Amino acid sequence: MFEGLDIWKDSGYRQIQGTYPVLYLSFASVKADNVSDAKKQVKSRIVSLYQDFEYLLENEKLMESEKMAYRHILTEMAEMDDVTACDSLNYLCRYLEHAYGKKVIILLDEYDTLMQEANVYGYWEEMTSFLRNLFNATFKTNKYCIDGLPNRN
Repeated sequence: MFEGLDIWKDSGYRQIQGTYPVLYLSFASVKADNVSDAKKQVKSRIVSLYQDFEYLLENEKLMESEKMAYRHILTEMAEMDDVTACDSLNYLCRYLEHAYGKKVIILLDEYDTLMQEANVYGYWEEMTSFLRNLFNATFKTNKYCIDGLPNRN
């Protein structure tokens, strides 16, 4: 993924490649003419991430209460409330950190697609409020995610 990029020239980064849990989330396909459908699509992407890491439910390092919460998100996509959605990526990072003993790297792509759709279709205020909460819980106040490049030493 990083071959040919400047970061790949640094052997320290090559050495740690593949050693951190990584969440990759893209909103490229979130296309909706109303806020309700846009939020459903975002929640669907979150559930898809949970499905990608479903093997965590077998991990002995996760507490039973964490596994119950994990299952809850997997099964409630259609009715997932905004609060749960906004906290869900923070929770997933916590589960991954518990399982792997390392903070999580989060790669977010195409968040601007959401903003463009909200602007074009007139639900800017509602979408920015939702995303502000989602991004705050996912990045700003998430102690389980790396906030920059990991220490190579």
